[in-house]
Amino acid sequence: MKLLVKLLGGLVVLLIVAVVVVYFSLNVIVGRTITTLAPRLTRTPVSISLVSISPFTGEGVIRGLRIDSPAGYKIQPAISLGRVHVKINIKSLLTDRVIIEEVTVDAPAVSIEQKLLDNNISDIRKNVKESAATVAATNDKNAKGTRKFQINHLLITNGQAKYGLGEAQALFPIATIDRRNIGTREGGITSSEITNIVITAFTDSILQGLANGSFLKQGTKSIGDGIQGLFGR
Repeated sequence: MKLLVKLLGGLVVLLIVAVVVVYFSLNVIVGRTITTLAPRLTRTPVSISLVSISPFTGEGVIRGLRIDSPAGYKIQPAISLGRVHVKINIKSLLTDRVIIEEVTVDAPAVSIEQKLLDNNISDIRKNVKESAATVAATNDKNAKGTRKFQINHLLITNGQAKYGLGEAQALFPIATIDRRNIGTREGGITSSEITNIVITAFTDSILQGLANGSFLKQGTKSIGDGIQGLFGR
C-alpha cells in the first residue's frame, strides 16, 4: 500500500514537472518565433513584454508586442499591439500543422510618419512582402519537414492610427479586420507566409484609411501629396 502511494505520489510530481516544462517551453517557443521571424520580415526591431499561454487549453495572451519604424524615421514604435488574445489547438502541436483557433487584437495603436510619398507603415509593408518572397524561396528548397500553420479566425478591431508629427498630429480609426480560415485551404502555410498575410492585411487597412483621407475628417490638413500611390510602391 505504501509502495502504491509512493508510486502515485511520484507520478503526480512527474506530471507537475511535465506541465511546468510544457508551459514554459510553449511560451518560450512562441516568444522566440515572434522576435526572430518578425524582424526578418519587417527589417525592424520587434519586441514583446510577455507571452502567457496555458498548456492545458492553449489559450492565453501576448502583451507589449511592438514593431519599430525602419531606419530613418523618428517615431517609435510604428505599431503597438498591446494585448493579443490567442487560442492554439494543443493537440495540433504534435502534428506538422499547427492550428491557431483564434487571434484577437484589441485596440492596436499605430503612429504614421510621412516622408514625401512613403511613410514608416508603407515601408514596413514593402519590407514584409519582399522578405516573405525571399524566405518562401528558401523554404521551397528545404520543404521537407517544414511545419505549417493555419489561423481559423483573425480579428483586429478598435485600432487607432496617429498621423503626423507634433501639433500636426491627427487620429483616425483603423478599419476592422475579420478574416477566417487563413491557410486552411492550402492544408497549412509556412510561418513566414502567415505572418506576411497578417501584417499585410493590417498595414493595408491603415494605408487605406490614410488614402481615403480619414485623418482629414479629424480636422487636420494633408501633409503631403501622392498618398493614393502608396499601394503601388
